[in-house]
Amino acid sequence: MKQIFETIMQLLTSVQALKYIDLDKGQIDQYDIRPAIAFPAALISLEIMNADDETDTLQRVQLQITIRVAFDFSPSTSAIAPADVRSTNLQFFDVVDGIYHALQGYTDETIDSISRLSLRNELRL
Repeated sequence: MKQIFETIMQLLTSVQALKYIDLDKGQIDQYDIRPAIAFPAALISLEIMNADDETDTLQRVQLQITIRVAFDFSPSTSAIAPADVRSTNLQFFDVVDGIYHALQGYTDETIDSISRLSLRNELRL
């Protein structure tokens, strides 16, 4: 999994807007303090969802890659916000699209193909 993590991290470096890319270790889970990361950030987690034995010592796995994308921006995206403010605050869509294009369809000798299955907002209180 280390090799896959390194590959994902390398692919994400092509998204120039990202200022911080790392393994998700809960860096943004503390709401009462500002995380010691640069924004926008991509935090990567890998989970084995399914594994089938190919041989006694080799498995084919289905891996779920989760990229938590963190931003530090004013949430003023409403229709009544000035157009320039709204445009700036909607740039997170460009970052998310960049991540999609960096990863979608990637394949190599250890990765069959990366395919996005979902995109969701993480509700923060």
